[in-house]
Amino acid sequence: MKLATRLGSMILDHLIMCCIGVVLGIPFFIIGFFVKRYLNLNVTFIVGILVFVIYFCKDILNGKSPAKRLLGLQVIDLKTGQPASKIKTIIRNITIPLFPLEVLYTLFSKNRRIGDLLAGTKVEISPKESLDTIPKELKLLLTQG
Repeated sequence: MKLATRLGSMILDHLIMCCIGVVLGIPFFIIGFFVKRYLNLNVTFIVGILVFVIYFCKDILNGKSPAKRLLGLQVIDLKTGQPASKIKTIIRNITIPLFPLEVLYTLFSKNRRIGDLLAGTKVEISPKESLDTIPKELKLLLTQG
């Protein structure tokens, strides 16, 4: 795998997740200002936690985040060679607050980052997908609501 593809995936994922955070955050920060003022409830903190949870879970659907789907990458379990489990993808993303260090580490190890070392995973090439192909797990979540 080319280093540019791996770094591009990391940066594109980061941008996508930040955009999601902003889209979720702005309305809730505005609402949170009024809720805190009248109900003494810190909605901003709750929304911040929600955004981090979404970021940590970005790879849970078959080991592919939005950027990995577009660029043809997948998180793989080192022991089984299969797509990483949901818990392993969450563990690998716990290091996201160290994003600059993750990027720096990836310059020397293009298939693994610090989170991959913790979770026992790596990133490999897989078939590219378009974002309009919704994984069956997400379809189930959307239809059960």
